Amino acid sequence: MNRDDFFNLLCANQWSNAACMGYAIKACKALNYSEKEISEFVITLNAMFSNFTPEEAEEEYRND
Repeated sequence: MNRDDFFNLLCANQWSNAACMGYAIKACKALNYSEKEISEFVITLNAMFSNFTPEEAEEEYRND
């Protein structure tokens, strides 16, 4: 899945925080993050879900 495919999935309302978390954890594992690093990342990502709207997250994504 490329970046545009990822964005299209987000826009198609076929997305959930759980799916996002799963992709993020898979990425962490692919980068050989330790279990502690993954745990810290999950805690931080959950905070992002609580503190920012999907629109704010999309803006961050588009500005990257």
